[in-house]
Amino acid sequence: SHCHSQMRVTILSTVAAVVVIGQVGGWALSVTDSSLHVPPPQNHGTPHSGGDMDLSIVEPREAGASITSVAGSTPFPCARVTRGDTPTSVHKLTPADIHVVAALGDSFTTGLHAGARTVLEIPREYRGISWSIGGDGTFSDHVTLPNIIRAFGSPVYGASVGAKAVDLPWIIDGGLNVAVNGAVADELRFQALNVFSKMKVYRNISIETDWKVLTIFIGVNDLCEQCSETSSALAPEAYVKSVEETLDVLKQDVPRVYVNLVGVLDPTFAFEMRSPTCDVLHGNNCPCGTSEDDKVRAEVNATAKRIHELLEKVASAEKYHDTDDFTVEYQPFYTETTIPRTPSGDPDRALFAPDCFRFSGLGNEVAATALWNSMMTPPAEKARRISRDDPLICPSAAAPYLCTATNNCGAQT
Repeated sequence: SHCHSQMRVTILSTVAAVVVIGQVGGWALSVTDSSLHVPPPQNHGTPHSGGDMDLSIVEPREAGASITSVAGSTPFPCARVTRGDTPTSVHKLTPADIHVVAALGDSFTTGLHAGARTVLEIPREYRGISWSIGGDGTFSDHVTLPNIIRAFGSPVYGASVGAKAVDLPWIIDGGLNVAVNGAVADELRFQALNVFSKMKVYRNISIETDWKVLTIFIGVNDLCEQCSETSSALAPEAYVKSVEETLDVLKQDVPRVYVNLVGVLDPTFAFEMRSPTCDVLHGNNCPCGTSEDDKVRAEVNATAKRIHELLEKVASAEKYHDTDDFTVEYQPFYTETTIPRTPSGDPDRALFAPDCFRFSGLGNEVAATALWNSMMTPPAEKARRISRDDPLICPSAAAPYLCTATNNCGAQT
Protein backbone atom coordinates (compact mmCIF):
# COMPACT_ATOMS: atom_id res chain seq x y z
CA SER A 1 0.00 0.00 0.00
CA HIS A 2 2.86 2.33 0.83
CA CYS A 3 4.42 1.66 -2.58
CA HIS A 4 1.04 2.31 -4.16
CA SER A 5 0.85 5.74 -2.50
CA GLN A 6 4.39 6.62 -3.49
CA MET A 7 3.68 5.63 -7.09
CA ARG A 8 0.75 8.04 -7.25
CA VAL A 9 2.91 10.92 -6.03
CA THR A 10 5.71 10.04 -8.45
CA ILE A 11 3.28 10.04 -11.37
CA LEU A 12 1.87 13.39 -10.29
CA SER A 13 5.39 14.81 -9.95
CA THR A 14 6.25 13.67 -13.45
CA VAL A 15 3.11 15.16 -14.94
CA ALA A 16 3.74 18.42 -13.11
CA ALA A 17 7.20 18.58 -14.63
CA VAL A 18 5.74 18.07 -18.10
CA VAL A 19 3.26 20.88 -17.55
CA VAL A 20 5.99 23.19 -16.31
CA ILE A 21 8.07 22.49 -19.40
CA GLY A 22 5.03 23.21 -21.54
CA GLN A 23 4.37 26.48 -19.80
CA VAL A 24 7.96 27.63 -20.02
CA GLY A 25 7.92 26.64 -23.66
CA GLY A 26 4.93 28.71 -24.65
CA TRP A 27 2.17 29.17 -22.06
CA ALA A 28 1.90 32.18 -19.79
CA LEU A 29 3.79 31.65 -16.56
CA SER A 30 4.12 34.06 -13.65
CA VAL A 31 6.18 33.23 -10.59
CA THR A 32 7.29 35.58 -7.85
CA ASP A 33 9.67 34.99 -4.97
CA SER A 34 6.76 35.21 -2.54
CA SER A 35 5.04 32.28 -4.24
CA LEU A 36 7.90 30.06 -3.12
CA HIS A 37 7.73 31.26 0.48
CA VAL A 38 7.69 28.65 3.21
CA PRO A 39 5.69 29.83 6.25
CA PRO A 40 7.96 29.97 9.30
CA PRO A 41 7.12 27.96 12.41
CA GLN A 42 5.45 29.92 15.17
CA ASN A 43 7.73 28.68 17.96
CA HIS A 44 11.03 26.87 18.02
CA GLY A 45 10.08 24.36 20.68
CA THR A 46 12.33 21.58 21.90
CA PRO A 47 12.57 17.96 20.81
CA HIS A 48 10.29 15.62 22.70
CA SER A 49 10.97 11.98 23.33
CA GLY A 50 9.51 10.99 19.98
CA GLY A 51 12.11 12.84 17.97
CA ASP A 52 9.79 15.36 16.31
CA MET A 53 9.55 18.99 17.33
CA ASP A 54 6.39 20.62 18.60
CA LEU A 55 6.28 23.93 16.79
CA SER A 56 2.53 24.12 16.55
CA ILE A 57 1.66 25.92 19.77
CA VAL A 58 0.69 29.57 19.54
CA GLU A 59 0.02 31.67 22.61
CA PRO A 60 -3.60 32.80 22.89
CA ARG A 61 -4.22 36.39 21.91
CA GLU A 62 -5.00 39.09 24.45
CA ALA A 63 -8.59 39.36 25.59
CA GLY A 64 -10.56 41.71 23.41
CA ALA A 65 -8.00 41.82 20.61
CA SER A 66 -9.57 41.87 17.17
CA ILE A 67 -8.34 39.48 14.52
CA THR A 68 -9.39 39.38 10.90
CA SER A 69 -10.49 36.37 8.88
CA VAL A 70 -8.77 35.97 5.54
CA ALA A 71 -11.87 34.21 4.24
CA GLY A 72 -14.43 36.69 5.47
CA SER A 73 -12.41 39.85 6.25
CA THR A 74 -14.29 40.17 9.54
CA PRO A 75 -13.09 40.02 13.17
CA PHE A 76 -13.24 36.63 14.85
CA PRO A 77 -16.93 36.58 15.69
CA CYS A 78 -17.00 34.43 18.80
CA ALA A 79 -16.35 35.30 22.43
CA ARG A 80 -13.43 33.74 24.24
CA VAL A 81 -14.34 30.72 26.34
CA THR A 82 -13.05 30.37 29.89
CA ARG A 83 -11.67 26.92 30.51
CA GLY A 84 -12.99 25.41 33.72
CA ASP A 85 -12.47 21.97 35.18
CA THR A 86 -11.70 19.32 32.56
CA PRO A 87 -14.98 17.62 31.69
CA THR A 88 -15.33 13.88 32.10
CA SER A 89 -17.82 13.48 29.22
CA VAL A 90 -17.33 13.96 25.49
CA HIS A 91 -20.85 15.36 25.46
CA LYS A 92 -19.80 18.37 27.54
CA LEU A 93 -16.84 19.70 25.58
CA THR A 94 -16.46 23.42 24.98
CA PRO A 95 -13.87 24.72 22.48
CA ALA A 96 -11.62 25.62 25.42
CA ASP A 97 -11.53 21.97 26.53
CA ILE A 98 -9.84 20.80 23.31
CA HIS A 99 -6.11 20.43 23.92
CA VAL A 100 -5.08 18.18 21.00
CA VAL A 101 -5.87 17.98 17.29
CA ALA A 102 -5.04 15.15 14.90
CA ALA A 103 -5.95 14.11 11.37
CA LEU A 104 -5.95 11.06 9.10
CA GLY A 105 -6.40 11.20 5.35
CA ASP A 106 -4.88 11.83 1.94
CA SER A 107 -3.53 14.78 -0.06
CA PHE A 108 -6.56 16.91 0.82
CA THR A 109 -5.25 16.79 4.40
CA THR A 110 -1.53 17.04 3.63
CA GLY A 111 -2.34 20.37 1.93
CA LEU A 112 -0.82 19.24 -1.36
CA HIS A 113 -0.51 22.31 -3.66
CA ALA A 114 -2.64 24.41 -1.29
CA GLY A 115 -0.26 27.38 -1.21
CA ALA A 116 0.90 27.12 -4.81
CA ARG A 117 0.32 29.98 -7.24
CA THR A 118 1.52 28.24 -10.38
CA VAL A 119 2.26 24.69 -11.51
CA LEU A 120 5.96 25.49 -11.11
CA GLU A 121 5.51 24.83 -7.39
CA ILE A 122 3.93 21.42 -7.82
CA PRO A 123 4.32 19.12 -5.94
CA ARG A 124 4.58 20.69 -2.50
CA GLU A 125 2.76 20.00 0.76
CA TYR A 126 1.38 22.93 2.74
CA ARG A 127 0.39 21.06 5.88
CA GLY A 128 0.48 24.29 7.88
CA ILE A 129 -2.66 25.59 6.17
CA SER A 130 -4.55 22.29 5.91
CA TRP A 131 -8.23 22.85 6.76
CA SER A 132 -8.54 20.26 9.54
CA ILE A 133 -5.07 20.29 11.10
CA GLY A 134 -2.97 23.26 9.90
CA GLY A 135 -1.32 25.40 12.54
CA ASP A 136 0.46 28.20 10.69
CA GLY A 137 -0.11 31.61 12.25
CA THR A 138 -3.46 32.41 13.84
CA PHE A 139 -7.05 32.76 12.66
CA SER A 140 -6.09 36.15 11.24
CA ASP A 141 -3.55 34.45 8.97
CA HIS A 142 -5.22 31.16 8.07
CA VAL A 143 -8.67 29.83 8.90
CA THR A 144 -8.07 26.24 9.99
CA LEU A 145 -9.72 24.08 12.63
CA PRO A 146 -6.80 24.43 15.10
CA ASN A 147 -6.67 28.20 14.59
CA ILE A 148 -10.43 28.49 15.17
CA ILE A 149 -10.10 26.54 18.42
CA ARG A 150 -7.09 28.62 19.52
CA ALA A 151 -9.00 31.84 18.94
CA PHE A 152 -11.27 30.91 21.84
CA GLY A 153 -8.28 31.40 24.12
CA SER A 154 -6.72 28.02 24.89
CA PRO A 155 -3.52 26.46 23.49
CA VAL A 156 -3.80 23.49 21.14
CA TYR A 157 -1.15 20.90 20.33
CA GLY A 158 -0.73 18.56 17.37
CA ALA A 159 -1.32 20.98 14.49
CA SER A 160 1.07 20.67 11.55
CA VAL A 161 3.09 23.68 10.42
CA GLY A 162 5.03 24.86 7.40
CA ALA A 163 5.48 23.51 3.90
CA LYS A 164 7.89 21.21 2.10
CA ALA A 165 8.55 19.53 -1.19
CA VAL A 166 6.79 16.16 -1.40
CA ASP A 167 9.97 14.10 -1.66
CA LEU A 168 11.79 15.78 1.24
CA PRO A 169 11.65 14.59 4.86
CA TRP A 170 10.07 16.85 7.48
CA ILE A 171 12.51 19.41 8.88
CA ILE A 172 9.65 21.16 10.66
CA ASP A 173 6.77 19.85 12.69
CA GLY A 174 4.25 17.58 10.99
CA GLY A 175 2.39 17.41 14.28
CA LEU A 176 -0.33 14.77 14.48
CA ASN A 177 -1.15 15.14 10.80
CA VAL A 178 -0.43 11.60 9.65
CA ALA A 179 -2.20 11.89 6.29
CA VAL A 180 -0.39 10.40 3.29
CA ASN A 181 -0.57 11.64 -0.31
CA GLY A 182 -2.42 9.11 -2.45
CA ALA A 183 -3.83 7.19 0.51
CA VAL A 184 -6.91 5.02 0.09
CA ALA A 185 -9.32 3.67 2.69
CA ASP A 186 -7.65 0.32 3.23
CA GLU A 187 -4.51 2.13 4.40
CA LEU A 188 -6.36 4.19 7.00
CA ARG A 189 -5.98 1.71 9.86
CA PHE A 190 -2.21 2.08 9.69
CA GLN A 191 -2.55 5.84 9.99
CA ALA A 192 -4.62 5.32 13.15
CA LEU A 193 -1.89 3.16 14.65
CA ASN A 194 0.69 5.78 13.64
CA VAL A 195 -1.17 8.68 15.25
CA PHE A 196 -1.59 6.67 18.46
CA SER A 197 2.16 5.99 18.56
CA LYS A 198 2.89 9.70 18.07
CA MET A 199 0.42 10.78 20.74
CA LYS A 200 2.07 8.57 23.34
CA VAL A 201 5.37 10.45 23.08
CA TYR A 202 4.23 13.90 21.96
CA ARG A 203 5.45 16.79 24.09
CA ASN A 204 2.82 18.54 26.24
CA ILE A 205 0.18 15.87 25.57
CA SER A 206 -1.36 13.55 28.15
CA ILE A 207 -3.02 10.85 26.09
CA GLU A 208 -5.08 9.72 29.08
CA THR A 209 -6.47 13.06 30.27
CA ASP A 210 -6.37 15.54 27.37
CA TRP A 211 -9.41 15.89 25.12
CA LYS A 212 -8.70 15.47 21.43
CA VAL A 213 -10.44 16.25 18.15
CA LEU A 214 -9.42 13.85 15.40
CA THR A 215 -10.65 14.37 11.84
CA ILE A 216 -10.87 11.62 9.22
CA PHE A 217 -11.31 12.44 5.55
CA ILE A 218 -10.56 9.67 3.04
CA GLY A 219 -11.99 8.25 -0.16
CA VAL A 220 -11.30 10.64 -3.02
CA ASN A 221 -8.54 8.37 -4.31
CA ASP A 222 -10.77 5.30 -3.96
CA LEU A 223 -13.36 7.00 -6.17
CA CYS A 224 -10.78 8.34 -8.61
CA GLU A 225 -9.58 4.78 -9.23
CA GLN A 226 -13.01 3.19 -9.38
CA CYS A 227 -12.78 2.52 -13.12
CA SER A 228 -9.25 1.09 -12.86
CA GLU A 229 -8.90 -2.63 -13.47
CA THR A 230 -6.12 -2.81 -10.89
CA SER A 231 -7.95 -1.08 -8.06
CA SER A 232 -8.78 -3.33 -5.13
CA ALA A 233 -10.93 -0.88 -3.17
CA LEU A 234 -13.90 -0.27 -5.44
CA ALA A 235 -16.88 -1.55 -3.48
CA PRO A 236 -18.55 0.93 -1.12
CA GLU A 237 -18.93 -1.87 1.44
CA ALA A 238 -15.17 -2.56 1.38
CA TYR A 239 -14.42 1.14 1.77
CA VAL A 240 -16.74 1.48 4.74
CA LYS A 241 -15.37 -1.70 6.34
CA SER A 242 -11.89 -0.15 6.25
CA VAL A 243 -13.20 3.02 7.90
CA GLU A 244 -15.02 1.00 10.55
CA GLU A 245 -11.87 -0.99 11.36
CA THR A 246 -10.03 2.32 11.77
CA LEU A 247 -12.68 3.67 14.14
CA ASP A 248 -12.44 0.45 16.16
CA VAL A 249 -8.67 0.93 16.52
CA LEU A 250 -9.14 4.51 17.68
CA LYS A 251 -11.80 3.57 20.23
CA GLN A 252 -9.61 0.82 21.62
CA ASP A 253 -6.37 2.83 21.78
CA VAL A 254 -7.18 6.53 22.11
CA PRO A 255 -9.19 7.77 25.11
CA ARG A 256 -10.99 11.11 25.31
CA VAL A 257 -11.48 11.77 21.61
CA TYR A 258 -14.16 13.45 19.51
CA VAL A 259 -13.87 11.96 16.02
CA ASN A 260 -15.01 13.93 12.98
CA LEU A 261 -15.88 11.47 10.24
CA VAL A 262 -16.18 13.69 7.17
CA GLY A 263 -18.21 12.40 4.25
CA VAL A 264 -16.36 11.71 1.01
CA LEU A 265 -16.09 14.38 -1.67
CA ASP A 266 -17.46 13.33 -5.06
CA PRO A 267 -14.48 14.04 -7.38
CA THR A 268 -16.58 14.41 -10.53
CA PHE A 269 -16.80 18.12 -9.68
CA ALA A 270 -13.34 18.54 -11.23
CA PHE A 271 -14.59 17.60 -14.71
CA GLU A 272 -15.77 21.18 -15.18
CA MET A 273 -12.32 22.60 -14.44
CA ARG A 274 -11.08 22.82 -18.03
CA SER A 275 -7.91 24.35 -19.50
CA PRO A 276 -4.82 22.98 -21.28
CA THR A 277 -3.12 22.55 -17.90
CA CYS A 278 -6.20 21.06 -16.20
CA ASP A 279 -6.82 18.61 -19.02
CA VAL A 280 -3.26 17.26 -18.76
CA LEU A 281 -3.41 16.93 -14.98
CA HIS A 282 -6.92 15.47 -14.70
CA GLY A 283 -5.94 12.12 -16.18
CA ASN A 284 -3.45 11.55 -13.41
CA ASN A 285 -5.15 13.31 -10.52
CA CYS A 286 -8.47 11.55 -10.98
CA PRO A 287 -8.94 9.55 -14.20
CA CYS A 288 -12.37 8.16 -13.27
CA GLY A 289 -13.85 11.32 -11.80
CA THR A 290 -12.79 13.43 -14.79
CA SER A 291 -13.38 10.82 -17.49
CA GLU A 292 -14.83 12.06 -20.78
CA ASP A 293 -17.21 9.08 -20.56
CA ASP A 294 -20.46 10.27 -18.96
CA LYS A 295 -21.26 6.73 -17.83
CA VAL A 296 -17.99 6.41 -15.91
CA ARG A 297 -18.55 9.69 -14.09
CA ALA A 298 -22.14 8.69 -13.30
CA GLU A 299 -20.86 5.49 -11.70
CA VAL A 300 -18.40 7.46 -9.57
CA ASN A 301 -21.20 9.79 -8.48
CA ALA A 302 -23.45 6.85 -7.58
CA THR A 303 -20.67 5.20 -5.56
CA ALA A 304 -20.04 8.43 -3.64
CA LYS A 305 -23.72 8.63 -2.72
CA ARG A 306 -23.75 5.02 -1.54
CA ILE A 307 -20.63 5.64 0.56
CA HIS A 308 -22.33 8.59 2.23
CA GLU A 309 -25.30 6.41 3.19
CA LEU A 310 -23.07 3.69 4.62
CA LEU A 311 -20.75 6.09 6.44
CA GLU A 312 -23.63 7.81 8.14
CA LYS A 313 -24.92 4.45 9.31
CA VAL A 314 -21.49 3.39 10.64
CA ALA A 315 -21.02 6.68 12.49
CA SER A 316 -24.34 6.18 14.28
CA ALA A 317 -23.48 2.64 15.45
CA GLU A 318 -24.14 2.22 19.15
CA LYS A 319 -20.59 0.96 19.84
CA TYR A 320 -19.26 4.48 19.10
CA HIS A 321 -21.70 6.15 21.48
CA ASP A 322 -21.79 3.87 24.52
CA THR A 323 -19.03 5.54 26.58
CA ASP A 324 -18.40 9.07 27.82
CA ASP A 325 -14.86 9.35 26.48
CA PHE A 326 -15.38 8.60 22.77
CA THR A 327 -17.74 9.62 20.00
CA VAL A 328 -17.87 9.49 16.21
CA GLU A 329 -19.74 12.36 14.61
CA TYR A 330 -20.59 12.25 10.92
CA GLN A 331 -20.00 15.59 9.23
CA PRO A 332 -21.99 15.51 5.95
CA PHE A 333 -21.14 18.87 4.35
CA TYR A 334 -19.79 17.23 1.17
CA THR A 335 -22.86 15.02 0.69
CA GLU A 336 -24.57 17.37 -1.77
CA THR A 337 -21.63 19.62 -2.60
CA THR A 338 -21.12 20.39 -6.26
CA ILE A 339 -18.45 22.63 -7.72
CA PRO A 340 -18.77 26.14 -6.26
CA ARG A 341 -19.52 28.81 -8.84
CA THR A 342 -18.93 32.50 -9.34
CA PRO A 343 -21.90 34.86 -9.88
CA SER A 344 -21.40 34.40 -13.62
CA GLY A 345 -21.88 30.64 -13.28
CA ASP A 346 -18.28 29.59 -13.93
CA PRO A 347 -16.39 27.24 -11.57
CA ASP A 348 -14.93 29.27 -8.71
CA ARG A 349 -11.26 28.59 -9.41
CA ALA A 350 -10.16 30.68 -6.42
CA LEU A 351 -11.04 27.68 -4.23
CA PHE A 352 -8.74 25.30 -6.10
CA ALA A 353 -5.01 24.84 -6.43
CA PRO A 354 -3.21 25.12 -9.79
CA ASP A 355 -3.66 21.35 -10.24
CA CYS A 356 -7.38 22.05 -10.84
CA PHE A 357 -8.37 19.46 -8.26
CA ARG A 358 -7.24 19.99 -4.67
CA PHE A 359 -8.06 22.97 -2.47
CA SER A 360 -6.22 26.27 -2.57
CA GLY A 361 -5.50 28.20 0.61
CA LEU A 362 -8.93 29.81 0.33
CA GLY A 363 -10.52 26.44 -0.40
CA ASN A 364 -8.96 25.07 2.78
CA GLU A 365 -10.42 28.00 4.74
CA VAL A 366 -13.90 27.36 3.36
CA ALA A 367 -13.56 23.66 4.26
CA ALA A 368 -12.34 24.54 7.77
CA THR A 369 -15.34 26.81 8.30
CA ALA A 370 -17.69 24.08 7.07
CA LEU A 371 -16.10 21.55 9.42
CA TRP A 372 -16.33 23.81 12.46
CA ASN A 373 -19.91 24.79 11.69
CA SER A 374 -20.86 21.15 11.35
CA MET A 375 -19.29 20.44 14.74
CA MET A 376 -21.47 23.20 16.22
CA THR A 377 -24.73 22.02 14.61
CA PRO A 378 -27.10 19.25 15.77
CA PRO A 379 -27.10 16.17 13.49
CA ALA A 380 -30.54 16.80 12.00
CA GLU A 381 -29.64 20.38 11.06
CA LYS A 382 -26.13 19.92 9.64
CA ALA A 383 -25.40 21.48 6.24
CA ARG A 384 -24.95 19.02 3.40
CA ARG A 385 -23.04 21.35 1.09
CA ILE A 386 -20.31 23.96 1.52
CA SER A 387 -20.47 27.66 0.73
CA ARG A 388 -17.66 30.22 0.81
CA ASP A 389 -20.11 32.75 2.24
CA ASP A 390 -21.11 30.84 5.38
CA PRO A 391 -20.27 32.72 8.60
CA LEU A 392 -18.60 30.96 11.51
CA ILE A 393 -21.08 29.52 14.04
CA CYS A 394 -20.32 30.43 17.67
CA PRO A 395 -21.16 28.48 20.80
CA SER A 396 -23.60 30.24 23.09
CA ALA A 397 -24.62 30.13 26.72
CA ALA A 398 -27.68 28.18 25.62
CA ALA A 399 -25.70 25.72 23.46
CA PRO A 400 -22.07 25.78 24.66
CA TYR A 401 -20.83 22.32 23.65
CA LEU A 402 -19.45 20.61 20.58
CA CYS A 403 -22.46 18.80 19.15
CA THR A 404 -22.82 15.06 19.44
CA ALA A 405 -25.56 12.68 18.39
CA THR A 406 -27.13 12.84 21.83
CA ASN A 407 -26.27 16.12 23.57
CA ASN A 408 -28.18 18.64 21.40
CA CYS A 409 -25.05 20.84 21.68
CA GLY A 410 -25.88 21.38 25.35
CA ALA A 411 -29.16 23.14 24.59
CA GLN A 412 -32.02 22.41 26.98
CA THR A 413 -35.21 21.10 25.42
